Amino acid sequence: MLACVLALSATLLGRLLMPQAALLTPQLVRFLEANTDLHWEIEGLSGEWQHLKPSFRIESLTALLNQTQSSLHSDTRDILQMSEAELQIDLLASLVDLEWRIRQFKANKIQLPLQYVESLGWQLTGLAPSQQEGNFDWIDFYQQMQLVDIRQFDWYMLSPSTNPHVQAYQSNPVQLLFQANKDFRQLEIVQSADTERAVVVVQSQGELRQPDLQLEAYIEANNLNLTPWLMLFDKNRFEAWQADRWSGQVWLNKTANQDWQASVIVSEGSLSALDASKALQHISFRAGLAFSSEQYLALRWHDFVADWNQQALNPSSAELILQGRSEQWHALSIRSPLLDIGQLSQLVNDQRWLTKKSHELINSLNPKGRLRQIEMTLPLAEKLNFSGKAILEDVELTAWKSVPGLKQADIYLEASQNKGFFQVGDQAELSVFFPKVYRQPLIFSKAKAQINWIIENQRLLLDSDTIDFSMLNDPSNYAGRFSLNARLKAEQAASQISLEIGILNGQGKELPKLLPYTLPAKTLAWLNDTELAAKIVDGGLIFHGSLDKNKKAHRSTQLYLNIADASIQFDRQWSKAEGLDGLFIMNNNYSSMIIPQARFEQLSLKNAMASFEVGGNGSFFSIESPVSGSLQSVINALQHSPLELDFISTMQGWVFTGDLHQAHMQLDVPIGQTQLPSSQAVQPEVDFRTELIDAAVDMHNINLSIHALQGPLRFTSSQGLVSQPLVGELWGEPINIVLGDYQQQEDAIDYFPFQLEATTTVTTER
Repeated sequence: MLACVLALSATLLGRLLMPQAALLTPQLVRFLEANTDLHWEIEGLSGEWQHLKPSFRIESLTALLNQTQSSLHSDTRDILQMSEAELQIDLLASLVDLEWRIRQFKANKIQLPLQYVESLGWQLTGLAPSQQEGNFDWIDFYQQMQLVDIRQFDWYMLSPSTNPHVQAYQSNPVQLLFQANKDFRQLEIVQSADTERAVVVVQSQGELRQPDLQLEAYIEANNLNLTPWLMLFDKNRFEAWQADRWSGQVWLNKTANQDWQASVIVSEGSLSALDASKALQHISFRAGLAFSSEQYLALRWHDFVADWNQQALNPSSAELILQGRSEQWHALSIRSPLLDIGQLSQLVNDQRWLTKKSHELINSLNPKGRLRQIEMTLPLAEKLNFSGKAILEDVELTAWKSVPGLKQADIYLEASQNKGFFQVGDQAELSVFFPKVYRQPLIFSKAKAQINWIIENQRLLLDSDTIDFSMLNDPSNYAGRFSLNARLKAEQAASQISLEIGILNGQGKELPKLLPYTLPAKTLAWLNDTELAAKIVDGGLIFHGSLDKNKKAHRSTQLYLNIADASIQFDRQWSKAEGLDGLFIMNNNYSSMIIPQARFEQLSLKNAMASFEVGGNGSFFSIESPVSGSLQSVINALQHSPLELDFISTMQGWVFTGDLHQAHMQLDVPIGQTQLPSSQAVQPEVDFRTELIDAAVDMHNINLSIHALQGPLRFTSSQGLVSQPLVGELWGEPINIVLGDYQQQEDAIDYFPFQLEATTTVTTER
């Protein structure tokens, strides 16, 4: 009954006042100016009553800034321009819903200038924030309207004063037509200009928010400038970008009780920064989208082609899936057959999407290469875990802190939450650089490994299974294992590493490449200087300890090598030992060697024992061995040695004959003494002894020969040549010879290094 009374009253009042609408223009202007602080101009206001649906017509409506506001917005003074507009109101629906229900709106031309308000977004220029507050329901507006016909609609976006690169933008005219008949609706938008064109057609049946909605949409663009649309969507993110020359088609479909589906074909487009620092050009791709507000949003694209800063950009295809509800997505899944790691890291760094430390990590590692068959899930809510797997192809990483450097790496990677593993399968020409262990990268001709990792208690733990590998230009077979306990923060305890390497059928010349520089410096220098050339039957290296360079005492190193037919130079001033078979064992600063056989000069060593020791007073190499060979070989070895012996020059022309019997040698050589002054350098010590049997010496420089020499002979670096009485023959007569002076102490020899006493019978003829 009340509704009937109100409807009747409205009808009588409308019929009375509508013909007089033009007389209400001054009152309407005063009302608008009082509520907006703008200056309004209205021309040609008229009205018509049509069965509880009054219509209002305006030939021209203009809203202008006042003088104070105009000085703040120098771009424009006009706020709203509208011509030949018609508005129809459904009074009955308005009375029922207790709010205005507009059914039809027509206009020949509408122009709106927009400004950006931080708290509200894009708003009409000049209106105070309090005048623009309120939640306008566009979906309700779409469902309640019956007709919207705007022949020419454009907008003017004012330049934000905070960004000097962003210029004011004037849109091209848009023609808009919306029609509704019961629950069927159609929207057409056409933008046409000399250089660009766009068409949007949307048809729907049913309520937009209901699952039984049916909707089809088609968008076609040719050389369209998307910059104003991006600005309307998100000014803060896109205000420094321009997107122009876009061409393509979009199809959107929603059948009753089914998910949303969309297809996109882009044949051309570009996106570039206004300061010209970044540019994505020549974009073309095909894409599909599926969406359910209750479950997921899936985006797939393929045939993607574009240039990022004049370089081809990947991925060519990918799939992104958001899982959860549209109000709160809980996971993002990514799948792609190919990603360029270098481009991806560059994009991430350019956009500053990650934390400062993450950007520093990416810049330090400088990753390059490709990712294939990527499957990744990123958590977007708490208590969910990260997971992913991919094939890393031709990957490069710059060594940084405890993270090893890589080149030409092909790796299969899996990760979940805070742990995972990566595999290297029969990799060729792989380069790995451990900056905390080696000075130079290790280059493998072949490698096969699985390395497990976990982040626990803010530390990175790496642990490998057996690693099989071979070195470049080296036929050796290697196997190894390692574990790393690396700190992730500077205040944590130092990183620790355990490294084990085994070798089979190896070559000694490649061995120094596998020796960590964390070995004792003098030991490492000596091992490198030996110029070891040998067949390594088998061997092993074990290193355990801290990677802190100031904690060398917290390290342990063991090395053993079973070598054959080796050549080794224990000191650069001495001749090489050749044909050496032996077992080398090193334990931190002390090294020893068991030598079944070797050659030194022309002498043969049997069952020798050698050692190398680093002490507070320097490093020493020692060897003790039975010796076989000729007497002349001993003299030659002394002549070639760095020993400063006065008598050697006297023996220069002498020839010795005879073999060694029961010979024994001990040699102690200081290592690394060449840089010390001669007064501080420690001299080598030699002790050689043998038994002479039927030996002879021809002293051609004095035309003298002694034959049938027998007896013990000894040489020491402190006494020179010494002997107990030797017997022999001189000119056919017996002779007794004494070398040195056994009656005096070593430090009291007056005639060092050579003293000779001889007794014989000489005839007058001789």
